Amino acid sequence: MAAIQADSVCMVNTKTKVTRWHKSGTRIFTCVACHPHEWVVATGDDSGRILLWRNFLEEKSPPKTVFHWHSLPVADLCFTTDGTRLLSGGSECCLVRWDISDALDKKILPRMGLPIRHVSVSYSNDLAAVSHADNCINLVDGANNILRTLQNITQCYIPESPLDENVTSTSLGGGSVFQAGLHLDPNTKSLFMNGKPGHLQSYSLREDKHLHTLDITQQNYVTADRRRAIPNADVTHIAFSEKGRWLATIESLIEKTKYYELRLKFWKFDQTKQVFILNTCINWPHENGIVNLKIQPIDDKDPSLTAATSGRDKSFKTFSVVYDTSVHGKSDWWTCDNVGTYRDQTTGPLAFSQDGSVLAVSFEHTLTLWKVENYELTGTLSHSKLQEDIRLIEFSTHPTSHLVVCCTKKNLVIWDVIALSLVWTVPFEADSIAVDRMSNLVAIFSTKGHLYFFKPETPEPLAIHNNVSRSKIVSSLFVPTMSRYELRGPKSMLIFINSSQELCVLLSRESSDSAEVGTKLKIQKGTSTLTPFAKLIAEKTVSSVGSSRQLLQGTVIGIPGSKVIREIMDASPHTMPSVSFFCNQLLSAISVELKERFIYFLNKH
Repeated sequence: MAAIQADSVCMVNTKTKVTRWHKSGTRIFTCVACHPHEWVVATGDDSGRILLWRNFLEEKSPPKTVFHWHSLPVADLCFTTDGTRLLSGGSECCLVRWDISDALDKKILPRMGLPIRHVSVSYSNDLAAVSHADNCINLVDGANNILRTLQNITQCYIPESPLDENVTSTSLGGGSVFQAGLHLDPNTKSLFMNGKPGHLQSYSLREDKHLHTLDITQQNYVTADRRRAIPNADVTHIAFSEKGRWLATIESLIEKTKYYELRLKFWKFDQTKQVFILNTCINWPHENGIVNLKIQPIDDKDPSLTAATSGRDKSFKTFSVVYDTSVHGKSDWWTCDNVGTYRDQTTGPLAFSQDGSVLAVSFEHTLTLWKVENYELTGTLSHSKLQEDIRLIEFSTHPTSHLVVCCTKKNLVIWDVIALSLVWTVPFEADSIAVDRMSNLVAIFSTKGHLYFFKPETPEPLAIHNNVSRSKIVSSLFVPTMSRYELRGPKSMLIFINSSQELCVLLSRESSDSAEVGTKLKIQKGTSTLTPFAKLIAEKTVSSVGSSRQLLQGTVIGIPGSKVIREIMDASPHTMPSVSFFCNQLLSAISVELKERFIYFLNKH
């Protein structure tokens, strides 16, 4: 058995209990592997060097062989079953297969995707499994050919170190985690969100699986060097048209606060191939980055269909479709047809009304209203006591579609766009807001992780759920209830994702109790019933403990703890929390209370 600690490596003979510690300079060891048949240990360090230690337990200064190809820290090492080869991987996104008898004899499998985290070899020695930072596993044969890829929800950021357990909101792609937010694809009814840098992923809620990946930037991933992380172009904003015929994306390459690339792309859905195909690419639609992107919620084939962007150059722009019916055939593309400014103020987020006739654009603390038909300024909304910049904008839906919900840093404000008046305002610090299109219900998440439901016409909340997330809510979205959940109750459910990359679904209690979900989680009174995803963020689970105690009061039927074990086995692997999460439930289910054991003891004696 071998272990590493900082710059030291230890090997123990489990039979004789002989232990040896050795060092090799000041380099920090990152991984270790034992030879299957000989007293040989392989170690990898933070400089990319691999050391092969021979006769580790027999000599005070065991001979070492250096294998050095990696330029970044070695993430994992694994010997083949026969012990003749050593496999290594790291942030270079390459699998290296070494011949341990010759340090110069190596085979490299390049461009495997994202940085490698773990490597394992099958007992038959014909397959190697390589785990990557984006929750992907590649199966590689002995000839270094990728036979199959196993992929589920993709992580959209990459930790700087494989040993880094701290989850942050900063991405090596140059932006925030899931910075494009959650969106519903009208074509497949699946979730669209950020995947690995430069890509979007489609995830099916109905089938709980990853459907496909769309390469937006069409660029290879650039690995970091020893000194710093190299930024990659990433997708920052996306928007779908009403029926899913058009997809608009914003991609940018940012280092610190400087933009090196900025593109607005329009993708058209091909009904035959069932994929999005690039239609129009616009370089530098704004000078200093883009704040928001929206597409008018009207019919996709309407010739007046409009997309709008707001930029950090104190302007907003609208784009429309140009149709060409020349002799060469029908074609269409997007072009800019209007640029708007307001008193040289900084532009913020924007939103279309439910019928698409009004475009609301924020300029610092002022909300401006523009008629989409001719881009005429129809009104402005501001208040002398509300001087903070507007951060979030969402229009309500029927029957309160004339109300618009705005969030500043410290206030929640509701405006009436017809009467051009303030309806109500309350102090509130919001992270995310979502409006249900099937009702006029609004869900808003506070910076403290609390969830509030309310109607735009009244400031009284309909429901409050405390501590739904331990980390910042990045995005939230109402989606139609899937058939597996739609038995009774509301026709929509709330989905949200946080900076810890936990995707959660909030259901009504009636729907969740009747749904055919693999694993159900009931939490304390005062909160809602969640899907298996919520296990990653739930603070406390009491249902299993309570049910196990009720069983102990009567006759125990079946195997104690089987419910908890079945709950673990039925859940999807990528949604599983740590084993310690189920510890209290399992121990409570298989244990007999002290009082009952005492009564049993008295009756027996």
